Amino acid sequence: MRNKIFFGGISSLVIAGAVFISSPAMAVSPLFEIGYYTGGDNLVRASFSNGESESIDAGNGLDISAGFLVSVTDQIDGQFSIGYRFDSITASNATLDWKRIPVEFKLFYNVDKLRVGGGITEHLSPELSGTGDASGSAKFDDALGFVLEGDYFFSDKSYLGFKYTSIDYEIGSVSINGDSAGFVFGYVFR
Repeated sequence: MRNKIFFGGISSLVIAGAVFISSPAMAVSPLFEIGYYTGGDNLVRASFSNGESESIDAGNGLDISAGFLVSVTDQIDGQFSIGYRFDSITASNATLDWKRIPVEFKLFYNVDKLRVGGGITEHLSPELSGTGDASGSAKFDDALGFVLEGDYFFSDKSYLGFKYTSIDYEIGSVSINGDSAGFVFGYVFR
């Protein structure tokens, strides 16, 4: 049922995108983003033989995404993106990976070179998996949350920003806080 709702929402966004593209008053531009985020509850901690340790928190990860920006007016933009967010710990005898697929829809208000906005995000297929001595996996439910973002355009096409995500990941009856904050760099192909 949840997948039908999600894919129904995606279908609606695709139709809305087609309407935007067909409207001569609106400009649609592809975009690319890369970001790094940190925060949330601790998911796993790995201890090494030299006494050091590393951990993965639920909000951590490097995020690479692509999508499109719809300039509705000079001051209002809509943005849709889909990406891949991951974090990992690697040792000689094992690897731990935390990965998910964030899908976001945001609305922004532009003032000169600044824009602020927010929207919704759904993280699809969140999974903590391991290889070697840490073999196994834990698959979490898809998670719905919201994002707030502020960006500075240092050119007509490139921006640097700060993004906050509020989201919880669930597995069985356990809920894990995945809230994160981080920096994003984006490039709009216009």
